[in-house]
This record gives sequence, C-alpha cells and structure tokens, in this order.
Amino acid sequence: MNCVFSSAITYSPGRMPFIVRGARQVGKTYFLSPKGGFQMKPYMNITFAFACFFLSLNPVPASGQWSLAWQDEFDGTSLDAAKWTAVNNCGDKRNNEQQCYMASAVSVGNGALTITGTNQAQGAFSYTSGAVKTGAKFTVAYGRIEFRAQMPAGGQGVWPALWLYPPNQWPPEIDVLEAINTMSTIYMTYHWGTSSDHKSDGGNTGITNPSDWHSYSVEWETNEIRWYIDGSLKKTHTGSDVTNIPMQLYINLALGGAWPGSVGPSTVFPQVMKVDYVRVYQRNTGARRPGAQPKGMVRSRFAAAYDLRGCRLPAHAQQPAASSGAGIRIVKSWGDCMANPYHLAIRE
Repeated sequence: MNCVFSSAITYSPGRMPFIVRGARQVGKTYFLSPKGGFQMKPYMNITFAFACFFLSLNPVPASGQWSLAWQDEFDGTSLDAAKWTAVNNCGDKRNNEQQCYMASAVSVGNGALTITGTNQAQGAFSYTSGAVKTGAKFTVAYGRIEFRAQMPAGGQGVWPALWLYPPNQWPPEIDVLEAINTMSTIYMTYHWGTSSDHKSDGGNTGITNPSDWHSYSVEWETNEIRWYIDGSLKKTHTGSDVTNIPMQLYINLALGGAWPGSVGPSTVFPQVMKVDYVRVYQRNTGARRPGAQPKGMVRSRFAAAYDLRGCRLPAHAQQPAASSGAGIRIVKSWGDCMANPYHLAIRE
C-alpha cells in the first residue's frame, strides 16, 4: 500500500507544539481529515489536506512495531473452517441469554462476515443468532488484535461482542468490544482471577454511528492491555494480573441476557452484525512500546503528531513553505502508523 500526501501548514509563532489527530476510514481505504477530531495548542493555526492513493488493499504490517501474524479478510463465500467454528448451541442459557446459536445464522460474502439475529423461535429459545470462535485452531498470547466491524441497529436486548478467552477455562477474558441495547456506548473489559474469585476492570466510551464501519482493537503486552477505537486510545489496564494464557477469538451477537435485559417488543428484526476483517499482529523484537521516543531526539519548538492509521509517511519528506514565508522541514520522524501516533519533528 502506497500513500501520496500533500499538506499545507500555517502557524502563528508560539511556544507550544500542536497535535493533530484525524483519521477516517471508508471501506478499506483510509483518509485523513479533521472530522476525526483534533487538538491544538494556543497561538497556532493549522490547515491541512491529505490524499492517499492505494495501489494495494492488502493489509500493511506496522513498520518497525508490529508484524501481521494471522488474519481473515472474509473475502470468500463461506466461513473458513480452517480458522473458525460456527457455534451450534441451543442448550446453553448462560447469562440468561434468549438466543439459540445456529450455524445457519453465520454467512460470509461481499468481503464480510455476517451474523444475523432473528425472532424465529427454536426449541425453548425465542430467538436465533450466530457466533464464531477460533477455538484450538488459533490462539494468541500477547499481540495486537484488531476487528473492523459494523454494529447491529440495536434495540432492547441486543448484545454484540468481540472478545478473547482461553478455549478451556474462564477467566481470563479480554472484551475488545461489547455494546448493549442502543449501541451508543462501547464497553471494554478485562477479567481475571478464578471462577470463584473473579475480578474485572472495565471502561466505556460513547460512539457515534455505531452501525458504520469502525476498528476495535487491543494491544496486549506484558503487564498492560490497551484498547483502541479507530486508532484512538480509550482505555489502559496495567498490572501483574495481566495474563499470558493463550486465548481464542470469539465473535457473537447475543439476544437478551442478565446485562441488557430481555428482548423488548419494540426491537426490530433481523439484527445484523458485520465484520470486515480480523487481524492479529505480533510486536517486532526490539520495537518501542507506546510513548517511547528515539534516543538523542531533540524536539524543535514546532512539532506535530499525526495519527495516520495504516499509512506510511516518508521520514524526511519536504513540506511546502508556510504562508508566513518561513519554510517548514521535517527533520525527524518516528512511531507506528498502525498502532501509535506517527510523530514528526518539524523546524522553521
């Protein structure tokens, strides 16, 4: 994947650096725009425009930080049985859920995994839905795990989840995403301990347009787990309680349960959850963890951090002159396009 960038930067002299974050993803193409949100320190004005032209839509491992270790792009016409198992389970009422999981509720086509929940009764269950798991076919201990997904329309009792847990025990568990009812809040949780002495640490964040495509990911490392939505860090858990037990990947759309409550009469069916891809990365040996800067790097008084999310920027590209007439030049760059903000030190 190759990107071509153009930009214009203007500023008013000041002592503080500015930070811009603004990645937006459409389909499998990434664009940078201020719609992603930005932060700016006082006394600085910035205008910018970027264009990415992609010669390939294949995933690009994060240079210097993470290498792609496992993936499913769901580009076929059926679930890849070498990677996943579709759950058939009408006998388990865990969490007081109301759905029967059926393999027929899971499909692959048009570049996505689709799980469909219906209000068609199946045995003692009032609803049907789907779930897939990697089980013993694939487990991961430490790494960056990323899902790109669309949440269902939502309604009382709707409960999608993207999560990890060991095939043969619980806890631990890492919930990359859970959403209930309206889908407007994303919950991120780590569970550890034992079944009789269970502990958890959770957080949540609001999200706009949950039925649009968004990326949901965790970076799981020794003594630390970090949660991201669309590349923006949302939660961090640190401590010696962070597990190193290998976990399977699990995707499901539950209906009803102790947490969201029973499915309500106004909930509209079918409910459809889609996953564009699942990608697992392993950190490269010797790569810096988030927040680390290269040794010997001296920041100029004007510095920027761009969250590029999946694009590469030439390390020493020349910037056009600012409107004030002062030239701005990139003198150093570091970071990780896929996982962390890409930092640029620029000088008048």
